[in-house]
Amino acid sequence: MKICFVNDSTSQNNWGCRATTYAMYDLIRQTDAEVVSVVKLGALNGVGMDLFSLKSRAISLLKEYAYDKPRLRASLRFMQHAARRKRHGKLADPVTLADFDMTAREVQAGRLFPVTRAAIDQADLILVNGEGSIYNFEKKGRMTLFWMYYAKKYAKKKCAIVNHTVQLNDPRMLEIFKAVYPILDDVVFREPASYDEAMRYFPYLEEDLAADAAFRWKPLMGDHFLESYGRLGACSIFPYDAGDFDPSKPYLCITGSSALVRAEDKDPIDRAPFFELCARLKDIGGQVVVVAPDITDETLLAPVAREMKLPFLPAATPLGIGLDILANARVFVSGRWHPSILASTGGTPSVLFSGNTHKIAGLGRLLGLPDASIDAKRLGDATPQILDMTRRFLDEGEVRRSDILARVAGHAKLAERNVRCLMS
Repeated sequence: MKICFVNDSTSQNNWGCRATTYAMYDLIRQTDAEVVSVVKLGALNGVGMDLFSLKSRAISLLKEYAYDKPRLRASLRFMQHAARRKRHGKLADPVTLADFDMTAREVQAGRLFPVTRAAIDQADLILVNGEGSIYNFEKKGRMTLFWMYYAKKYAKKKCAIVNHTVQLNDPRMLEIFKAVYPILDDVVFREPASYDEAMRYFPYLEEDLAADAAFRWKPLMGDHFLESYGRLGACSIFPYDAGDFDPSKPYLCITGSSALVRAEDKDPIDRAPFFELCARLKDIGGQVVVVAPDITDETLLAPVAREMKLPFLPAATPLGIGLDILANARVFVSGRWHPSILASTGGTPSVLFSGNTHKIAGLGRLLGLPDASIDAKRLGDATPQILDMTRRFLDEGEVRRSDILARVAGHAKLAERNVRCLMS
């Protein structure tokens, strides 16, 4: 079977994007199917993703500069959307089912998105790695739905969406969801909050709930970990420094959240809660390693790590290093979905605070973690709660870690459901 893999996110400066796409490819390789074409996440967002082009790098640098300047970021976002619409009009950004049909006819006629159309034409089945795209009224979610609609109704292809979260908190997205999901050949959710939400509209089966492919990663542990990271500078990623981090001694990790440093945020970045958290965590857990699995976390936390002289791992850290550091931590304080999964593969419990969707609540259920309902934008208020949960996990030690590892083993097996449509 020839596959068009939609939402390849390996070129994103984000540990989780890379982790889940590589894991999905590994699952596909264990079947008789062949990936003959891909659609990058950048294409779903309406931008080119030639990582090494001058234009791509310039845009990336400008965005990074603007993360800490809300007004400039909002202006850039407005100009970017205006430029896209000027080039193709509303057809390049369909927002209703009627728009879907108009855009689909333009694609079919060869007047719009010829590269994506060619990728779909090559395949027998369109396999969509949904991840966390379908929420609010995000363009990447709308375009994911559009290409599934086009693939089924116009290209007459088999189509499945797997490995994904869906949060239908916008009535416009809900309307499209109700039209697209019933015509798909397979649907597989990655966590129970999304499964429960979809069950409100369609009678999905227990077998339609799986787990994220990232649960299949295997970190270096114990002596193998110490052998790899005990060398001087082994965790220092230029231009940042891991300082005097000693992997032979206990340590905690902390990161940000997908709910923070959003493009639509109007207020300046508030780092004060992270300064306090890092200081308090250091008092109870010894070493604190600050990690930035996404470029937004880097913008948020690099100044914290630099001022407090804490080891820091940036977004460009090789995935294997990030995996191993998280998996060997005693506790991870996190509002990030994939990094918390990577941590769990070594048994590390996460003190979870909110992300940009209900996926974090779903992850807590998967890992048997207490639901603290901590709002990422009110971390200062939740500092005592976070510290109490951290102490609890430290006290539980290997009992908690063993429970998490047992759950991870089950989820790694369940993740195989993401490619069940390739086995029929």
